[in-house]
Amino acid sequence: MYITKSQLDERLTKTQILNEEKHAKDKVYTHTSVMEKELIGTLAHHDIQKNIAKEFGVTQAGVSDAKRGLTGNSFDPELKSKIDSNVSEKKEKIQEQVLSNLADALTNVSLKMASTDAAEASKIAVDMGKLLDRVNGNGDGGGKRVAIVINVPNQKNENAYTAIEV
Repeated sequence: MYITKSQLDERLTKTQILNEEKHAKDKVYTHTSVMEKELIGTLAHHDIQKNIAKEFGVTQAGVSDAKRGLTGNSFDPELKSKIDSNVSEKKEKIQEQVLSNLADALTNVSLKMASTDAAEASKIAVDMGKLLDRVNGNGDGGGKRVAIVINVPNQKNENAYTAIEV
């Protein structure tokens, strides 16, 4: 197969660009600031490494290193503690929001309990208890388990009332 000089130049240019991009990606993580490494490490706890690497222009290994608090070939305890505190703050915010939503849901459920049978109330209580366990980190079988008890009022019918004649 024969190719023209222009085709050869085009292929060589593409190869050169790809090689430059690969080497640039390998070098980028070592030149990122501590703040960027902290951000990359924090985001690595919430998204897959491939997406973060693409977003920041670093390799997946760079994202993994940042997540573990590594800079170059050494462990940076300050970086790791910052990343861990950022992750725990985000987790606490999410837990607070879920607990707030759960409290709102309990309020709504309690208003509708008069028309709910015992089996349905039991299912609601179990589901909400499981949700609360997961939010608090007890869903893995360890720690205290949460039990939500919902008392359904007795259904009153006409026979339950006394008639007073005036």
